[in-house]
Amino acid sequence: MAAKAKSKKKVSTKKTRTEEEYQELRKATIALAACADMTLKSNGKLGVGSGMTINLKTREVQHWSKQFFDALDMVGICYDRDKFFEKPKRKR
Repeated sequence: MAAKAKSKKKVSTKKTRTEEEYQELRKATIALAACADMTLKSNGKLGVGSGMTINLKTREVQHWSKQFFDALDMVGICYDRDKFFEKPKRKR
């Protein structure tokens, strides 16, 4: 005789976030979306020219890559900044 297998109830493991965690994720999402918007407005040519951006509200000037890396860090994507800025080695 075959024994009946017990059926397990499927329990919803929906994670709830605190208001503080929600606001942190919201800030990260907005920062990343702003970087994507900036890329689209420049037709993907952010690296052309000086590459400097200005925040008109705070009058802060910085290179576009700092904003991108900071936004990626906020959402948990780690990228090696030193590797990005490393100059390619010349072939002899």
